Amino acid sequence: AKLSIDDAHPGVVEAVLKYAYTCEFECDDAAAALGFAHRYEMSSLVALCAHQMLESVTAENAAKVASTLNVYREHREVAKVWPKFQEIIGQDPSLLDAALRHVKVRHD
Repeated sequence: AKLSIDDAHPGVVEAVLKYAYTCEFECDDAAAALGFAHRYEMSSLVALCAHQMLESVTAENAAKVASTLNVYREHREVAKVWPKFQEIIGQDPSLLDAALRHVKVRHD
């Protein structure tokens, strides 16, 4: 049997598969891996990705972190880190500014 995964970067798929077999996780794009882990109901990896994103939030990636965590904030593991993310960006004006400047407003 062949499984085709066309909507994820090969590096993310490889990192997730390695995690599934070894519980070791090395990935440069925790946000993409979080979405992939969520899709395949890998709660422990969702938690790991969310924590990794918190630990590495910068002005350059604050908007991506905010957006990704917001999309998955109903997941129990992401819901646990959401308040900590709010605290982190709330204490650093440059992170808060970076996150808010990239918010896209929908005009319905």
